[in-house]
Amino acid sequence: MSNAQRQALKPLGPSWNTLGEGQRRKWIALARNFEKLPAEEQQKLHERMGEWVKLSAAERSRARLNFAETERLASEDKQAKWEAYQALSEEERRKLAEQAPRRALPGAATAVRPIPRQRLATMPIAPENQRTMPRISTAPHLINPQTLLPQVDAHATEPDTAPHQ
Repeated sequence: MSNAQRQALKPLGPSWNTLGEGQRRKWIALARNFEKLPAEEQQKLHERMGEWVKLSAAERSRARLNFAETERLASEDKQAKWEAYQALSEEERRKLAEQAPRRALPGAATAVRPIPRQRLATMPIAPENQRTMPRISTAPHLINPQTLLPQVDAHATEPDTAPHQ
């Protein structure tokens, strides 16, 4: 990496060692054109890099999803939506943010790109009287000590299958 690229990537310095190889390559590729940008664009890019470094992994993932979603819009649509958003008052922006769908809990896995609702599986909910699992006997003589599975014994009685209380 050249000195010019190091200078371009300076805001990422504190987190450079935590970035994956693919991320590093993308940032280095971006830094190749840094010197060709006007000074105000360079400053803007450095500010955005600084903001990116401050984001948590979950926030970065959400940002990538949002970016992928906006990439699907036509540029005229993006421009019109951005201008409409910019025209909103601070109060209207706050209300809009409150109406936005709730994000995944911290630590929850997020998809690289949005998944259509119809492709997601739904888990059936058992009726109230069937929500308990059968109890498996833990009597030592009924458990195989090597596998910790119930032992098959022709002389053993049926395992207790009464529901948990």
